Amino acid sequence: MFSEMVLQGGCACRKVRYTVDGERPPSHFCHCRMCQLATGSPVAAFFTVPQTQVRFEGKLGVYQSSEKAMRKFCTECGTPLVYELQADYDGKRMLTQEAPEVEICVATLDTPSVLVPSEHYWLKSKQPWLELGDSLPKHYKNDRE
Repeated sequence: MFSEMVLQGGCACRKVRYTVDGERPPSHFCHCRMCQLATGSPVAAFFTVPQTQVRFEGKLGVYQSSEKAMRKFCTECGTPLVYELQADYDGKRMLTQEAPEVEICVATLDTPSVLVPSEHYWLKSKQPWLELGDSLPKHYKNDRE
């Protein structure tokens, strides 16, 4: 069972801040090409929470990074903060603007070390020069979608 906690974080310039209330969220590494491009790194670390447990302060920009996903970032400094997989994507267009869950970049937490990723996703896109030295579960794709 997860324990109750409050997580806080935000962007590099501190003009966007967020608070997450609730149970300790699960976190994971994503190696997909879209996350590599969005974060400028070979792998991204996210934690997943219900949309209703997150409160944002400040101005977030929105970028539709694929047919079924949106990314949110600070409009001032550009820090990537949120990935949202749209729950009601019909294969052609978005049907709403809000997903039931959001994935927030672990590194944007005030104390990123409080959440330790527990698995790897999208290893089919992993950069070949990146060596994984952990024993975490590894998924070739994302079996959660």
